[in-house]
Amino acid sequence: MKNNENSTPTALVTGAGRGIGRAIALALAHKGFAVGVNDLDANVANAVCAEITALGGKVTTYVADIANPEAVTGMMEAFVAHHGGITALVNNAGIVRTSSFWDIPIEEWDLVMKVDLRSVFLACKAAFPYMKQAGYGKIINMASVAGLLGGGLLGNAAYAAAKAGVIAFTKGVAREAGPLGIRANVIAPALTDTEMTCGIDPEKRQGIIRQIPLGRAGLPEDIANAVVFLASPESDFISGETLIVDGGFMRR
Repeated sequence: MKNNENSTPTALVTGAGRGIGRAIALALAHKGFAVGVNDLDANVANAVCAEITALGGKVTTYVADIANPEAVTGMMEAFVAHHGGITALVNNAGIVRTSSFWDIPIEEWDLVMKVDLRSVFLACKAAFPYMKQAGYGKIINMASVAGLLGGGLLGNAAYAAAKAGVIAFTKGVAREAGPLGIRANVIAPALTDTEMTCGIDPEKRQGIIRQIPLGRAGLPEDIANAVVFLASPESDFISGETLIVDGGFMRR
């Protein structure tokens, strides 16, 4: 491993202004990572930045559209220039659409693919040269159990297809970039308490929770703890895997 273990590890987290992304950024900062907080909303990104600064952590904010190639490349260049490299990339940003495949407009399908799948490709591609040069890197991509089930919880076919694509793409990255010291893994949450899920019909929500052996929805911190593990040296021999964080939902 060429990574300098004495240097400060760095992590860029997309969609880090709220929910799971915010929890990830804070958890990585707690573990000593210098963190880049990305979000389209400058207000929430700056709020997370302020939280990390108050903890004494190192942090920078990047307001950028992660589905725009030029924006992603520029963000990565700025992050590396400021922090000296990138140890971990966490592709967390995403959207959910619940339309059935026969109802979803083509434009909405394309938007889901653009935000949930293409953005992951763009960020991985932008981070690759720096990780290759370092001979070390951790890529952690956020999928969903929907990508394993074909939807069925929140998002339907379009969301499921995008998240399944994230899983397959990550396996490919692990295979192709592994010889260069780069690890790539997926986290697949089930129902998690965030702003994105707070609007679920209470009866439907309880129906989902009844299918979770641990008897509750996930918390953003549950997902963040899994990210911290995959970003740490303790997971250095794990690559190409999908870590399901679902309270036992998939094993019921």
